[in-house]
Amino acid sequence: MRFRVFIVIIILFSVVSCARKGNPTGGPKDEDKPILIKTIPEYKSVNFKAKEIKIYFDEYIKLKDLRKQLVISPPLKYPAQIQPLGTPSKKITISISDTLIANTTYTFNFGESVVDNSEGNVLSNFKYIFSTGTFIDSLTVQGKIKSAFSKKADKRVSVLLYEANDTFNDSTIYKQKPLYVGNSLDSIAWEITNIKKGKYHIIALKDANNDFKFNPKTDKIGFLDSIVEVPTTKNYDIRMFKETLAFKPSKPVEASKGHLIFGYEGDAKKFKVQPINKDIIYTTFFDKKKDTLHFFYKLKKPLDSLKVNLVNGDFSENKTIKLRLKKIDTLKIANNTRGILNFNDTLTITSNHPIAKIDKSKIKFTDKDL
Repeated sequence: MRFRVFIVIIILFSVVSCARKGNPTGGPKDEDKPILIKTIPEYKSVNFKAKEIKIYFDEYIKLKDLRKQLVISPPLKYPAQIQPLGTPSKKITISISDTLIANTTYTFNFGESVVDNSEGNVLSNFKYIFSTGTFIDSLTVQGKIKSAFSKKADKRVSVLLYEANDTFNDSTIYKQKPLYVGNSLDSIAWEITNIKKGKYHIIALKDANNDFKFNPKTDKIGFLDSIVEVPTTKNYDIRMFKETLAFKPSKPVEASKGHLIFGYEGDAKKFKVQPINKDIIYTTFFDKKKDTLHFFYKLKKPLDSLKVNLVNGDFSENKTIKLRLKKIDTLKIANNTRGILNFNDTLTITSNHPIAKIDKSKIKFTDKDL
């Protein structure tokens, strides 16, 4: 009996020892990108009338940075609803609520957004294409984004195609979406595919609002001087720049007694605020962080309103500001150092009011070691 127990113990010990020799590796790392299985309606369908699209893959996928990566051409008036958002799925569902343009090829370019759920392998430049007409348009126009003033070009630039017809004018890019759109995504190269034969104006936007309309306050712009006729074998390089806005002052604001704020937009290199009232002492300075000019003043005699002249190059305009506030801001002094000021350090003092004079005799430095 003891002999049998001894044998059982030896066998158990051998099994445990074998089990502890190493950890399972889990097999080779998955490096395969997701594979498209089918789409409903079919990829490159014609006479398209569906309101919902389903795209099936061989494994669970996620949509990463979809808002930045997805480019729909032509742009939709009402955004398409796309699932999944944040959860893995083996299919993408696109719901369309817009009225599609007749006889037009549409492209949903997902860029680098489709990744597998396990390892994040990217299905690069994945597109779903269909046509509301009887055939798929197959022409392409392409080029590169460059900077007008530096060697480094912007990425994620939208490239817009407008039909060159009688309705296109200088205000079109401010008010209307283009017929076709592409994006340089994470490179400087751009390409717009599946467009139809025709003549086009090409505009590039570093589009802050992502609405395919030019906003000169926030967007960089680039364009070709000549009309492009498609089909073409040329590459078109577009140089981007930030448009200098015309000077425009905003309504003056009384921040406190003796302190007015003059906001503005555009080129203000020669902007000045000059009082028309004679009995006043004043000083001005530009805000370092905002498009604002600060106007501090002291009246020699009481006034109910202050009249000033705004000047900037050829621009000139008079303003009358009603003086309502009676409280002066509390003086606040701050410095950029904390604790000990070392020998090579610079002492910087800031104030919320202009400093008219500094009495150096009141400044005292103390050596802490003495």
